Amino acid sequence: MTKLRILVLGGTGFIGRNVVTFFVQNALVDKVVVVDKVPPQLSWMNDEVKAVFENDVVEFRSANLIHAASVERAFAGLTIDFVINCAAETRPGMAPEIYEESIFKLGVNCVENAAKLGGLKRFIQLSSCMSSNSGTEVTEECAMEPWTVIGKQHAKLEEYLRSQKNVKYAILRLPIVYGKGDRTGLTPRIIAACLYKHLNATMKLLWTKDIKLNTIHVQDVASAIHHLLQNSSDDQIFNLVDDAKSTQGSITDILCSIYGIKCEYMGQILSKMTQIDVAGVVKDINEEHLGTWARLCQKGDLNTPLTPYIDADALENKHVNMSNRKLLATGYELKHPIVTRELIQDVIDDFVIQKFLPNEL
Repeated sequence: MTKLRILVLGGTGFIGRNVVTFFVQNALVDKVVVVDKVPPQLSWMNDEVKAVFENDVVEFRSANLIHAASVERAFAGLTIDFVINCAAETRPGMAPEIYEESIFKLGVNCVENAAKLGGLKRFIQLSSCMSSNSGTEVTEECAMEPWTVIGKQHAKLEEYLRSQKNVKYAILRLPIVYGKGDRTGLTPRIIAACLYKHLNATMKLLWTKDIKLNTIHVQDVASAIHHLLQNSSDDQIFNLVDDAKSTQGSITDILCSIYGIKCEYMGQILSKMTQIDVAGVVKDINEEHLGTWARLCQKGDLNTPLTPYIDADALENKHVNMSNRKLLATGYELKHPIVTRELIQDVIDDFVIQKFLPNEL
């Protein structure tokens, strides 16, 4: 099999580093060019990923992809088969203008420069399943109804990419992504469970256990990208979700089992009352959680990039409920079809080893 030459944008972030790791460890590439504004040395990587980035096939280029001139320098002189865009702002609580700049504007810069690469076979764009909300499964053909600020910018970037005639593309819409290195997917829920274990208190959650929260393991993101490079036609959109049909309840049950805590759901009536002053509720929750988290980190002498901070989008009574039938019809087989206690424990153990998370078990 001919080995590939790939460019991974946002390659030191959570998903990007796992994509690089998958392609390098499986000897699928002759060359991986990683572009990010954060160098590997400052990216909070575990030892396994650090070793991958020291491999001779990996080249790191520093660039802030928001700036057109920086993007041009990063792309200069490259001969690449595929560009994989993992770059996007995912941190909660940022101003809408920041998400527009670091998702839409960044994406446009990258597409424009990818179009100039001779021999490029396809541009892979990672997008968001948070662009639709439905209690029934949403397919790729359904109308997009973004309900998060991040989802809105991804939807706008998808529209732009579909309008470009000189770039062949594939779009992968992702739900909640988890796995080693995750900071914004399931990890805030992991931290919350850890906090309530420390407080010896019952964890209370808004709405009900039945809110649908599709999931996908980051190893499946990397594996599915490779699969689609080999097994799909151009200009396609795919939902990438597992078979778990995860809900707020199923995820919380795993965390309660791991940490030995109890959980209560506030239900529809009480939860709707919080929507009268969402900003105030978010402020109160974050003040309580962040204060306890700071004390735990100080007690354990932790230097950590993790935070329990949440924003208002996390308190919405919204579903992430996407169909994966189109992707599976291409022959893709999920590596991790369901979320298990063992997979979540792997994430926790990795953070504990790096002293990013206190060992409250």
